[in-house]
Amino acid sequence: MSIKQLIKSIVKNSVLGPYVATLYAQCYPYIAKVKSFMRSHKVQYVLIRFMVRLKQFSLAHYIYQTIKKFPVIDKKALEAFYIKLLFDNGFWQQVEIAMAETDYKILKLVSVREWCTQNNVPIQIMGKIEDISILNPPTFSGEGYHAGEDTPIIIQSFEPYVAELSDVLIASKSSVIVTKDGFALNDVAAYQPYSSYVSLEYDKTIRARNGDALLNFNNYPTTIIEEGIFMSGLASEYFGHWVPEFLIKLKAYEHHPDFLKLPLIVDRKMPQSHFDYLQSIVKNRLIYLEEGINFECKRLLVAPTATFYPVELTPSHPIPQAEIGALSPEGLAWLREKVLAAYPCDENSITSCNQKIYLSRRNMSWRKVTNEAEIAAFVTAHGYQVVDIETLSFQDQIKLFRNAESIIAPNGSSLLNLIFASQTTKLIVLSQSEIHNWGGYYGPFHTLGYDMVFLLGDKADVKHADYTIPLFRLEQALNMMKT
Repeated sequence: MSIKQLIKSIVKNSVLGPYVATLYAQCYPYIAKVKSFMRSHKVQYVLIRFMVRLKQFSLAHYIYQTIKKFPVIDKKALEAFYIKLLFDNGFWQQVEIAMAETDYKILKLVSVREWCTQNNVPIQIMGKIEDISILNPPTFSGEGYHAGEDTPIIIQSFEPYVAELSDVLIASKSSVIVTKDGFALNDVAAYQPYSSYVSLEYDKTIRARNGDALLNFNNYPTTIIEEGIFMSGLASEYFGHWVPEFLIKLKAYEHHPDFLKLPLIVDRKMPQSHFDYLQSIVKNRLIYLEEGINFECKRLLVAPTATFYPVELTPSHPIPQAEIGALSPEGLAWLREKVLAAYPCDENSITSCNQKIYLSRRNMSWRKVTNEAEIAAFVTAHGYQVVDIETLSFQDQIKLFRNAESIIAPNGSSLLNLIFASQTTKLIVLSQSEIHNWGGYYGPFHTLGYDMVFLLGDKADVKHADYTIPLFRLEQALNMMKT
């Protein structure tokens, strides 16, 4: 008989029943609070953390195993907490014990090239290292116009190559390739000297990182495929990563002798315009990697990004802005040539020649212009068409840029489409007061013959924070552009 059943029996059958009922009614809220407290994991987390800090691992593990038997406990959450706690503190032997009979693994992070060298797997070099000019752009701020830098910082691209890997595992929305011998392959995360500053927090299969050790949790169902080209990965659904991080890899892949025969592995969850962009460049068959699925690939072709292009970095990292996310001028020129060959000039374009366009970010979640409506009304009065570019098909985006005489746009990934515009197109980029790593955008586009001015708004130091553009400053910039 449970305690609750016992109390009910006493209340029903004993002269003490009314008193017990009153006492139970008064205590019940506290009982509920105790249960809620236990469900919140505060008690067990504090106990286990305390024992681990004292390095009393036997006692910590006993408490962990005992608490797991409580019916009110979220066992998966407790398991994740305990394993991650041991992993973060580098208690490797204890982690191995805790991971027994779970889906957790510890993987060693290395670059694809390093792993290939260690395992005598040949790689094919597919081009030369590229010198890339990084230039801070001309700016127009409250202090007036300032010309851009004359002397660029020169950085080098990664050497383009293609590696053929056998019997490896890839997961949806993950750029980490897992080998049978317990390695995690990723050129950006393993890139020296900045490896330790690359965050993998958005990769759902990586629960923690401790140096070159990754705590991997992957309980996705697995499908075996014979062969494919690796074009899936973390952040593939974002245009600002899809173009420079994924599409430019095709420049190396296309030199592989089996390229035309092999399917491209892509994430299913991407905008249709991403697929349209891809298939304007190549005609390979696509294999869709569904969300929450693994592919075990018998043969996988892998190529690096053109530059060090991380999705996320740790806070307060010391990496120079010039070395983060620079674009490849050769890669951009290659994309332009491929796409414009697929979409030659069309007299029946939906847009008119010499068009003035304003690319709105009003539907975006971050880095928005706080006075967007005011800006839109102002530019409309000056003959600009306000466009929500994410609503257009890829073909119509190309036409829009191809026919643009003048563009005003808040800084964002849509500006990668500038390669489809004429080099005579005038561009004003609305920006925060800090331009962060936009020198890696301006420099490569300047190399390709494009020019622009960044109109700086009110101070907003955080890269993706919203900001305000004073109207009078935009009017001054427009007048300057006319001269």
